[in-house]
Amino acid sequence: GSYDRNHTYIVSSLLEEPYLSLKQYTYGESLVGNDRFEGYCKDLADMLAAQLGIKYEIRLVQDGNYGAENQYAPGGWDGMVGELIRKEADIAISAMTITAERERVIDFSKPFMTLGISIMIKKGTPIKTPEDLTMQTDVNYGTLLYGSTWEFFRRSQIGLHNKMWEYMNANQHHSVHTTDEGIRRVRQSKGKYALLVESPKNEYVNARPPCDTMKVGRNIDTKGFGVATPIGSPLRKRLNEAVLTLKENGELLRIRNKWWFDKTECN
Repeated sequence: GSYDRNHTYIVSSLLEEPYLSLKQYTYGESLVGNDRFEGYCKDLADMLAAQLGIKYEIRLVQDGNYGAENQYAPGGWDGMVGELIRKEADIAISAMTITAERERVIDFSKPFMTLGISIMIKKGTPIKTPEDLTMQTDVNYGTLLYGSTWEFFRRSQIGLHNKMWEYMNANQHHSVHTTDEGIRRVRQSKGKYALLVESPKNEYVNARPPCDTMKVGRNIDTKGFGVATPIGSPLRKRLNEAVLTLKENGELLRIRNKWWFDKTECN
């Protein structure tokens, strides 16, 4: 299918550092439209739009969610996924995980970032691997309640994951309602709490003051973030090619370094 270069395409996203945040502006300056935003996904949106020769407008997802099946939402899904299904947005550009469930109702590009569930500890905590967590009782651990990491452990058939799931399900008070709450718990629990969190978030936090957290062990799974479109979108093929081009020419690595490591404030 063809698409219209004169049309302004609606890009749904949500605020999450360093993917997207509101730009801090100096007194007297007024920022409008896409210039209100900055971050990895803003840079990615600019590069994708340039590759396709289209105009776009970022609109923050109304309910603040990525997208889960929800019988009360029109179309059966909430978040950015729901907005795509209902054609309220043309594209979603955010840290949205490609999953089988979502792939049934929307389309994803090839991943622009690969990642995995990882362990965040306070520096000095005697945990080195996922196995270490399951074989001790001194350090509590948890994750974001009912998020994709929670779902991963709930569904996985692997023994190690089953053990971790049984512990987390039986001790839900060790899981958190927001990632920021989990990070605070790691920092304030004097080495007695570990958070299971997606690796880019882990790496981002560890490069910021107070520089007291670190990522340990291998990633527990492998997944990707993708650019999403409604099924049948004429943009789909070109967006996918653009993502692959930006991966191959080093641009995705450049903006990953820009927003994670070039600004590092820890040694």
